[in-house]
Amino acid sequence: MKYLSNFKAFSTLTCALTLCFLLLLHLLLADLSQGAGHERQPWIRLLGKVNQEAPGSVRIAELDLLTQTEFETFDPYLKRTVHYRGVLLRELVSRYAEQGIGRVKLLAIDDYEIEFTPEEWRQKGFLLATRMNGKPMGIRDSGPAKIVMHYNPQDDQDRHYTPKWIWMVNRIEFLEQ
Repeated sequence: MKYLSNFKAFSTLTCALTLCFLLLLHLLLADLSQGAGHERQPWIRLLGKVNQEAPGSVRIAELDLLTQTEFETFDPYLKRTVHYRGVLLRELVSRYAEQGIGRVKLLAIDDYEIEFTPEEWRQKGFLLATRMNGKPMGIRDSGPAKIVMHYNPQDDQDRHYTPKWIWMVNRIEFLEQ
């Protein structure tokens, strides 16, 4: 009889601990899937010749508050027409870089990097896109941000700039001449 009472106590304790563990696991997973506020939003680090008013990092949500540009274009990597929205690279330079910088380097999560000259960011209309087809871009969409431009596959100059498309951008570095 004593064995049966010990077994019931052990069984009740095991059940209670299992329920507590499952409840904590559920709360943790719900917190992760919901984004749990600003600390879970993607960041882009700002490096190099950053002006004094600029933060060291900027959230994608903060970029979405800047002047937005949107357009539909053919994406040479997705091989289809996509609607992009984001901030022009020249706007980012104007807002966050020191005066007179000579180059902008964008770096991706996978350490791919590409540089832009002043002529390119001023004249070509490169866009740091944060939304694709109206939705924020996750890693599966090559987000949180990517550089795109108006693209015509028949235009030799546009094809020349295809390697400038960079996705999964997580750092922007403002460089001297």
